[in-house]
Amino acid sequence: FLTLVLGVYFVLSLKHLRFAPFAEIASAWALAEMVGRLMAWSEHILTGARQFAVKCGATFFIILGALMSGTFVLAVTPDKAVDTVQPQCEVANIADLLNDRDGLGAKPTVVGGLLDHGPEILYRTSHSVVGAPYHRNGDGIWDSYRLLASTDDAESQAIAQRRNIGIIVICPSIAERRFYLDDEQPDRLYSRLLADTPPDWLTPVPTDRDAASGFRIFTVQR
Repeated sequence: FLTLVLGVYFVLSLKHLRFAPFAEIASAWALAEMVGRLMAWSEHILTGARQFAVKCGATFFIILGALMSGTFVLAVTPDKAVDTVQPQCEVANIADLLNDRDGLGAKPTVVGGLLDHGPEILYRTSHSVVGAPYHRNGDGIWDSYRLLASTDDAESQAIAQRRNIGIIVICPSIAERRFYLDDEQPDRLYSRLLADTPPDWLTPVPTDRDAASGFRIFTVQR
């Protein structure tokens, strides 16, 4: 039974890391049983220094075995190519622009864009966001995705209006971009904004892209 449970949660953890703790719990039961049997065997078969060595080895394995195994796997695994796409898009570099009381910060509004920027936009500005990487905000995550991934301007505009979005902020280099880039659908809103060809209902905000860390910023026309 434990083998079945461990196998199921191990496969699920490969799909989503949230399931890994359940696999760890199942493996802990199995490991405890193995160590218990080893200890019992050593007490019946071995004596003196040999028994002491087996018990110390088992204890060492429990405490450091997994850590050392993981370290070994990382050491022998070839390094993957690091994502070096530039620029890196630091929200801190556009915070003053978003907070400018004579401009984008004149009135708090809702910012649409990539989920990973949501928390820092909330922290550094007076604006709200449609979505952030919090699973309890499923509707916000879905609307954020559809806003930028849609090839239908009417759909994206409808989402912007329904969510009262006043500003859209995107980045060309964040890892999240992979969810929006599609060679078979080059007319997705995200790709069009990167190419500086926004629809009529979006107005580009002039920025120094080096100073703005590569961000593209647009205001929504109502």
